[in-house]
Amino acid sequence: MPNCVNDMPDFRLFLSCLAFSLLAAVTLLSGEAPGSPDNDPGFSVWRMDRSVDPGNDFYRFANGTWEDTTPIPADRSRWGAFDELRQLNDERVLALLEETAALGTAPAGSPAALVRDFFRSGMDRERIDALGLEPLQPLLSEVDAVNSIEAWAGLLGRLLRQGQAVAFGFWSGPDAADSSVVTAYLSQGGLGLPTRDHYFEARHADTLAAYRDHIVALLVLSGLTSREARSETAVILEIETALAGHSLRPVELRDREALYNPHPAGELPALAPDFPWAAWKETAGLSAVDTFVVRQPGFFAGLAELIRERPLEDWKTFTRWRLLRSAAPYLGGAFEAESFAFNQATLQGTPEPRPAGQRVADVLDDRIGEAVGALYVERHYGEDTRRRMEALVDNVLAAFGERLRATGWMSSETRDEALRKFEAFTVKIGHPENFRDYAGLEIRPDDWLGNIHRAAAWDFERRRQKIGGPVDRAEWWMTPQTVNAYYGSSNNEIVFPAAILQPPFFDPRLDDAVNYGAIGAIIGHEISHGFDDQGRLVDAEGNLRNWWSEQSAEAFAARAQVLAEQVSRLEAAPGLLLDGELTLGESIADLCGLAVAFEAWRRSRSAEADPAETIDGFTGEQRFFLSWAQAWRTVYRPEALREQVVRGPHPPGQFRATIAPRNHPAFFRAFAITPEAPLHLPESERAVIW
Repeated sequence: MPNCVNDMPDFRLFLSCLAFSLLAAVTLLSGEAPGSPDNDPGFSVWRMDRSVDPGNDFYRFANGTWEDTTPIPADRSRWGAFDELRQLNDERVLALLEETAALGTAPAGSPAALVRDFFRSGMDRERIDALGLEPLQPLLSEVDAVNSIEAWAGLLGRLLRQGQAVAFGFWSGPDAADSSVVTAYLSQGGLGLPTRDHYFEARHADTLAAYRDHIVALLVLSGLTSREARSETAVILEIETALAGHSLRPVELRDREALYNPHPAGELPALAPDFPWAAWKETAGLSAVDTFVVRQPGFFAGLAELIRERPLEDWKTFTRWRLLRSAAPYLGGAFEAESFAFNQATLQGTPEPRPAGQRVADVLDDRIGEAVGALYVERHYGEDTRRRMEALVDNVLAAFGERLRATGWMSSETRDEALRKFEAFTVKIGHPENFRDYAGLEIRPDDWLGNIHRAAAWDFERRRQKIGGPVDRAEWWMTPQTVNAYYGSSNNEIVFPAAILQPPFFDPRLDDAVNYGAIGAIIGHEISHGFDDQGRLVDAEGNLRNWWSEQSAEAFAARAQVLAEQVSRLEAAPGLLLDGELTLGESIADLCGLAVAFEAWRRSRSAEADPAETIDGFTGEQRFFLSWAQAWRTVYRPEALREQVVRGPHPPGQFRATIAPRNHPAFFRAFAITPEAPLHLPESERAVIW
């Protein structure tokens, strides 16, 4: 899936504005964000440990005092710059929700009315706890009534329309080979553990044992005896383990070409002959769909074998478990507590759940995010922020374009195609031009789980109706209140939601060097995703197409391999090595994004600027790299760090702070790092791509 979207003028109109200084009109009273370290996530020299030699450990040099004095909050599995900003932003969102929930009246169907009633339903903890399993009982009764595999497939179709994926995944989105058309996708699924390897590898044995206990506990809460629960747990784990054996690993799920397998609908029975496709498509409302992109054909072939081998009662047991597991966080009381105990405490090491209001707010963001977003933007986003951001984006894009034109290792034909793609980039900042209309969605103030299911059903129907039609390129795949940024390959666009345009990433109070080292590098990161090891496989129109000459592709692969090997040598904990192939796309984006942002910052300075001028004792070059490192400050609980390394596409933050700078000659110059320093990389070992 792509990485995000919003409207702004065509960036090519701004390519001539290379000398514009983003903060030229701002008078700097100090070199760091005002406010105490406790309440401001912005760049600050107080976070540094100046006793550390930057050539020995640049991460500690930039963040050592912060790391030594910052505990991880009890309701978090990690804590860092992103998390600090998310916490501040979550508090703003929660205040908006509480204020909206107190409204006596609101126009029916308005964002305020939807948010008010949804939030009220989630905060009625007494009612939720008292109901227990009752809200889920109608769906469980439907499972009980199933009397054939055909009926089971029909039930899976009905459940899918409520957002319940049981044995495999489904969604609709731009066709990878023709991004102008919405198509239907089928994917592997049915697992309760994070990856297939959690079922097989010895290092995950304790997690698997805890998962077994978790299944038993939830089944007992649902009314089974301990003996019945253990018996059903054995069936569930046998099915999940078999499905895991047919599933791809996280690194394999990065291969876009291998995952694009369009199948005419009529050929699905040949792929998985023992699954009643007709019954599933009819109840899912997908009978008219003529083509499905099957991302993992081997998984569906394996699923068909399992259906043939196992009795219907096993599949009913498995389906009940999938429904119970999905609903448990919203059933309150012991169900919610048990769900937290495994999914957060065991997998992530988090000691305590987040406050109820924050948990409810997260659900609203997921289910009716643009209704919340409309309220958020009205209160917390100004057009001045958009204008400042446009100038930054303009400068970083211009710098990337110049580097692309100067790339010598590509053939001229491939470079021309790359430039055509670059010049077709779209930029979206802040929020959608028009927020989603939730007409027809019924939200009740006294039906928490029902609201969750109806919101999912409403969104499924919205997406189902788009299949076969044109892609809405104005649509956003992220809410304005999300602290993140994305590159959307199918739309060939970079997107920056309103919430990330705040300190420590974007701070109009500070000098350009700090802003380019943070949000400037994030802009460069998202641009670079269009040309990373997977993004490069997509053309200017957003279509999966090989536009590379053989020589250029080989040259790219060799350069990327240098970076992958660097990352694979890093050890997050004893015996826990990073996977440079799994993180390659993000590492390339960091590497190139930082280099492009540095060039953009350097070009933005006026001719009269003194490169030796300091703020708080640091030059602009030093503050640029310090800002980058502070943006990635992160401390992890051991469980969360392990899961990040095992399945996350991003390296942990403490490594992101140094991987890219070590490949940049200006970094060594800025801090006078000599070849003898542990952090130094000889020029022959540095990765240089764009």
